[in-house]
Amino acid sequence: MELLVFVMNKVDLLDELLMKFSEHSNFRATVIDSSGMAHILKDTNLFFGLRDLLNNSQVNSKTILMALDNKDIMTAVDIIESVVGNLENPDTGIVFTLPISYMKGMVKKG
Repeated sequence: MELLVFVMNKVDLLDELLMKFSEHSNFRATVIDSSGMAHILKDTNLFFGLRDLLNNSQVNSKTILMALDNKDIMTAVDIIESVVGNLENPDTGIVFTLPISYMKGMVKKG
């Protein structure tokens, strides 16, 4: 198993992406509001200090987490790119995986 992490910059395409994921019975996702460091620093007036930096509530991206079998990773990446475009292009997002050494509580469909 792998944890696929996709930081999505084009948040307006989130619904379309989740609908495409839902067409695959193995694909379930958790979506988290997120902001990149560059966006936060760009929008922060340094005169207001660290407190305002930490309280910045502007969401510039969504982070999608998916526990997947290794065989499903490239399918998920293909779906991502079919919605947001080639991830090599700027401002589309970034995807990576991490090994999952232990997991409990996810029940497979079907």
